[in-house]
Amino acid sequence: MLNDRTLLIASVTVSLAGIGALAILLATSELPLEGLATVDASREGESVRVRATVTSVRHAKNASVTILTLSETLERKAVVFDVVNVTKGAVVDVIGDVQEYQGEPELVIRKLVVDGRR
Repeated sequence: MLNDRTLLIASVTVSLAGIGALAILLATSELPLEGLATVDASREGESVRVRATVTSVRHAKNASVTILTLSETLERKAVVFDVVNVTKGAVVDVIGDVQEYQGEPELVIRKLVVDGRR
């Protein structure tokens, strides 16, 4: 019969293995790359990953907010609640949440990669 110490060691080992498996799963899973055209009102609240060209950059006064216009086959607004160093013409890979703002879908960016930089 198993004693308490053996059961404790077995349960800790299985728990650590489970945590390790979750960490590997999270590290290797990414959102699939989608076209900017898929960012519409029907996707509100969903997370998406898109690659697009920056056609305009605007920094809000008195706030750490950057507003981008992204273009692929159509244009979409995107907002970053931070000051980011990105220029017009840059190709960016973004992960964000679709949200409606003033009747139009936009991306609230959580992760922005420009030319391989994070």
